[in-house]
Amino acid sequence: MIVHETKILIYLVGLLLVSCLLCHPICAVAYPIHFKDSRGIQITISKMPSRVVSLVPSITEMSADTGRYYEPGTINIIIFPNMKLSERAMTRAIITATEAKTAALMDLDVRSHQSPKINQATGTGTDNMIVVQGSGIPIDNTGGHSKMGELIAKAVYAGVKEAIYKQNGIVPDRNIFQRLRERRIDLFGLVNTANLKEGQSKASLMSRLEEVLLDPHYASFLETAMALNDAYEKGLIHDLSAFRAWCVQIAEEISGQHVKSMVTLVKGTHMPRVLGMALNSLLNGVCANSATSHEQM
Repeated sequence: MIVHETKILIYLVGLLLVSCLLCHPICAVAYPIHFKDSRGIQITISKMPSRVVSLVPSITEMSADTGRYYEPGTINIIIFPNMKLSERAMTRAIITATEAKTAALMDLDVRSHQSPKINQATGTGTDNMIVVQGSGIPIDNTGGHSKMGELIAKAVYAGVKEAIYKQNGIVPDRNIFQRLRERRIDLFGLVNTANLKEGQSKASLMSRLEEVLLDPHYASFLETAMALNDAYEKGLIHDLSAFRAWCVQIAEEISGQHVKSMVTLVKGTHMPRVLGMALNSLLNGVCANSATSHEQM
């Protein structure tokens, strides 16, 4: 059976409705419920849904992070089909929608709040999902090999990306400075803690580092290091010799001279290895360039 795209509606809404449906006794909920979605569209639920499947997954980076971290923020999804889903289809829709949500977060490189330097987020610890049964043509499959599953996945994927853009201003081609902030990497802090040669100004070095990162060539180098860092931390890459050689090349390009040996300027146990190597090469290049300019003066 072919299910047309007009046959399913999915809304991403705030926490209010979910808390009313899941966290309070049914007798405490007064209907109708009125609320606006992220686009400002008024939505009304006139009466208690007759059949609802709900899930409260705690799907932060639980494979790597601990469950003690908490920061307000959530992704709540309500699926309203205008076809009648069987219990099997309602349950499977939760899996399909969760996969789509996770794919959207990973494709945007949304970072874990607890360990942003090494982990992507797959959701938040307070995410909720509701699937309403709907009415109309019976549907028994919402998995990945069904048209309904495809439509649910596409709608959730697009909706999550749109909601994250509206809430957090995150887009795929955001600038390198925003991506550094998302990883809680402070360029000023790096320069401030670096062991500089006598006569080198930290303020001028910071200005020069920002100027370097405005160059798409060096911004792309650091973006590549971010992706490589994630793979390295997962154990997917082991040999960093080629990347180490690239770091030396970048330092020499910035400094305009041969770099005999890289000085460890980025310190601290909290900086992952690959990101530390990349940032260290940028700082080495900037410092060597500054030292040469100072000597010429």
